[in-house]
Amino acid sequence: MVTSDRQTIDIYEAQSDRYESRRSPGRLPEAEAFGARRPEGVAVDLGCGPGWYTAALGEPVVALDAALAMLRRTREVAPGSLAVQAELGALPLRAGALAGGWARNTYVHLRAVDVPLALHDLHRALAPGAPIEATFFEGDQEGREVFPADDLPGRWFSTWPRHRLLDVLVGAGFDLTELDVRSGDDGTVLTVRADRARTLADTVGPDVRLLVCGLNPSIRAADADIGFVTPGNRFWPAALAAGIVTRDRDPRHAMAAHGVGMTDLV
Repeated sequence: MVTSDRQTIDIYEAQSDRYESRRSPGRLPEAEAFGARRPEGVAVDLGCGPGWYTAALGEPVVALDAALAMLRRTREVAPGSLAVQAELGALPLRAGALAGGWARNTYVHLRAVDVPLALHDLHRALAPGAPIEATFFEGDQEGREVFPADDLPGRWFSTWPRHRLLDVLVGAGFDLTELDVRSGDDGTVLTVRADRARTLADTVGPDVRLLVCGLNPSIRAADADIGFVTPGNRFWPAALAAGIVTRDRDPRHAMAAHGVGMTDLV
């Protein structure tokens, strides 16, 4: 399971009022546009913070954050939202439940090596065709001192070379529709707009010891979110018999427990 940085969460818990007082919702028009174009169903504000954008995403909407202080504030400014305390790498949402996902400066607090599996989890929770809009910082470093002038010091940030970020998004099962690049005081912000493809997302992470590469996954595999899922496929019986995995047709467990990742050529 991908876990968020505990120190960063604690900072948001302790300094949520300071965070809100020193910032403003500069992406509100984009949030409103996202809310207007997303299909009917449940949207999610991933890392909702003080709830600046939650109501703009349309109802019904889940406000999700790892910091309880942020959720309490969101419930004040967006009382119609459904508050959920959870981490990005362990979304407590059933497969295909979401009609859209908004993430403003949220995945930037994960280690870069953990982002692919977290996006896999988002892909699983979204319905095919559902849009996402997410921001990342461009760069090639990560840690607690990426932004030396940060007014909430100690937070973890990861940054991304542009081409590498787009490769990860494709691997996580998203079709890019737009990449918006803006430079400002906080560096260069990459805003990704993409749709959840009806495809099989990679399961990869920092502890991969064996990477299984398939050819072209079937629609059945894509819909099940499990590679080699058909009963006649010999991969899972062979992997179980060899002791490579210990659970049948469970790629997330194969990755978490045994370091067995999966990807595809096509």
